[in-house]
Amino acid sequence: MLTRTLGGRGATPMHSARFFKWDSSGHPIYSGGKDPAMAMEKLKEEISEVAGKVNASLLQLSSSHSGALSEAAFHLIKLGGKRLRPFVVTKCCELVGGSADDALPAAVSIELLHNFTLIHDDVMDEDDFRHGAPTVHKVYGMPAAIIAGDMLFAMVFNNAYEAFSKRNVDKSVILRVLEVMSEAAITVCEGQWMDMSLQKKHDASEELYLLLAAKKTGSLYRASALAGGIVGGASDIELAKLSLFGERVGQAFQIVDDILGAVGDPKVTGKPVGSDLKNGKPTMIVLHGMKNSSSEERESILKVFGKQDALEKDVLEALEVLKKVGSISYGRRRAIEISEQAKAELSSFPESKFKSSLQNFCDFVVSRVY
Repeated sequence: MLTRTLGGRGATPMHSARFFKWDSSGHPIYSGGKDPAMAMEKLKEEISEVAGKVNASLLQLSSSHSGALSEAAFHLIKLGGKRLRPFVVTKCCELVGGSADDALPAAVSIELLHNFTLIHDDVMDEDDFRHGAPTVHKVYGMPAAIIAGDMLFAMVFNNAYEAFSKRNVDKSVILRVLEVMSEAAITVCEGQWMDMSLQKKHDASEELYLLLAAKKTGSLYRASALAGGIVGGASDIELAKLSLFGERVGQAFQIVDDILGAVGDPKVTGKPVGSDLKNGKPTMIVLHGMKNSSSEERESILKVFGKQDALEKDVLEALEVLKKVGSISYGRRRAIEISEQAKAELSSFPESKFKSSLQNFCDFVVSRVY
């Protein structure tokens, strides 16, 4: 269940009844009731366990390729990462009766696919830093970054096929996993194209934004859930539910990402405050702010929207407007609504520690500060 308050000026954020509520700036604070610390700590341990296995495989994979191209391709991967998508692959596989070891080849390939998108996304946005470290094109140059991304893209399918084949996995299962990953790659590209096409369009609809989030971010989480389910032997009905679960998780993740870009701590997020505003990204909070502000307040937003050379004081003023009119709170509410929809897709699965992990993951997605 969710506590709801209508959006707009002075709105109080809705919170997940399980763990969290939010302050006026959109930061998570403990809401009372069930203490979330133990559940979140356990979840982080589970994520770390999956990450350790995936990182070991990625390191082995990188060592099988030498030279500057390999260094560029694995630049971001070697800097580390949460490996959230491999976690979803693993837990969805276990949810339907598979094992973490069964899921590993798909988990590794999903992480390769994710990092391919990061390299090309940084090229498109001309971002010099990701999580506080120089991006691939910043270190190796634009042409090299494009080739490095292409290499990772090819390795997605090569790794999955070879790793599954060595385990004597049924060819029909391998083909279904490869199909899911190729479809996700196409959808991500469609999302990136939408992202580029909608740049500086502050009058886009929320429905269009959610479609963008589903394609750009939801597609990889959807592929993660489906790949895990396929390897674990899920039925078609179960796969349909896992598909929607992953897509909803991705949409919620993207909304929170946009919020952190506005009110997050740059030292934690690795993302400059207000960068989406300056890049002209029509995020949910910007769209809400434009519709719920006065003409004077809208001018403050438009003064920096899509303006790379905007002054810091003007960016901060625009962000204050978004807080004042309830846009940050609204974004949090919508993220939680969508994450609750993701949880609902899991309701028909038998109770298990794997189901609990995925439910807790939904809470983590909307409560994270990085």
